Amino acid sequence: MPEDFNHVGDIFDRLDADARKQPVGDEAMNVTSKEGLVKARAEVNAAIHDSTVTAAELSRRTGIKASAISQFRADKWLGKKGTEATTASKLANAVNQLRRQREADESQVGGFVKTSVAQAIFGIVQYVVKRRWIGVFVIPAGSGKTITLQQVNEDTAGSILLTVTRTRASVKAFLQVWARALGMDEHGTAQAIQDAIVSRMVRSDRLVIIDEAHKLQVPCLDVVREIYDEAAIPIIMAGTPSFQKTLTTRRVGTVTSELMDQLHSRVGIFRDMTDLATSGSGDDQALHTREDIRKVFARGGVRLSRDGTEFLFKLANTPGAGALRVCRDLVQMVVDLHAGEVVTEALLRKAFGMRAGSRESGFLIDQAYGRSATKAEPVASTA
Repeated sequence: MPEDFNHVGDIFDRLDADARKQPVGDEAMNVTSKEGLVKARAEVNAAIHDSTVTAAELSRRTGIKASAISQFRADKWLGKKGTEATTASKLANAVNQLRRQREADESQVGGFVKTSVAQAIFGIVQYVVKRRWIGVFVIPAGSGKTITLQQVNEDTAGSILLTVTRTRASVKAFLQVWARALGMDEHGTAQAIQDAIVSRMVRSDRLVIIDEAHKLQVPCLDVVREIYDEAAIPIIMAGTPSFQKTLTTRRVGTVTSELMDQLHSRVGIFRDMTDLATSGSGDDQALHTREDIRKVFARGGVRLSRDGTEFLFKLANTPGAGALRVCRDLVQMVVDLHAGEVVTEALLRKAFGMRAGSRESGFLIDQAYGRSATKAEPVASTA
């Protein structure tokens, strides 16, 4: 394979060149003269006028009070002598950052697509809602779990989505997240909050989606079981494969095991989505298919070559490689730095090498799946 297929130096050169292209000029962002002050004021007013930013956004980002921003914009500065130039620089820099972020948002690739994984998740959800059961699925990180659950929440009337974080994984903190999602008061004892949640949800049939469930402590999981018993509502819990061990590990004679036995006995459907089964034959299939790869990036108008599609397919299905999340990041980098070009394996390898910090890292996929073709294949447009 040619040496330049995995060369990453030119990516850093392109990033450096891109960083020099500022929507707002240097003179406005680093005010040292009266002309720079005038330019900074013009940039801030123009950005607010064309709705690129709002005064409230500038205030949050810079810490400058809204009244001071108004004075600056109207050229009626009432602050201390010498502080107007500093204020002007901060505001102009903030405008520059926000403009670049808006530009990035507009060129974002990917987004939700009903891949084979997403379809499987939707199937589990529909059955859980129908039976008012607890449903659990586990899947490797980066496989589209969270973006699919967000879509499920959007498509399911009355559902609530709870995302667990390490700092909100204790019983009371988790109940507060639940109460807030229901628009309820989150103050009081843990028991009082739990009782209020049950009163609000009982006989409502509202779906509760718990993302990142593997972060929940055992007492929290027992609270889920208690609310399920009292409110009789459908619940979906999703996490990484370690969550299966939490639910099924047996420790004879311990309270923890007894609590997990009780929860596990109420799980109506459990699916390990590390591998999907092929419809009909039941044979294992790739978690993410080539068609999934094409659909994900066709949404953003990305043009993938055949060898680029094959590289992403292998990467998405290599354990521990980051799945679709990393694929999206690599394609985004290539699209940003090689605008208008077909996304090929060569460009993706460069991006992968930079991400992993190693010139040889792009070949890790070859080790898992066999050496890929060295000759470029005909382009298959997904635009």
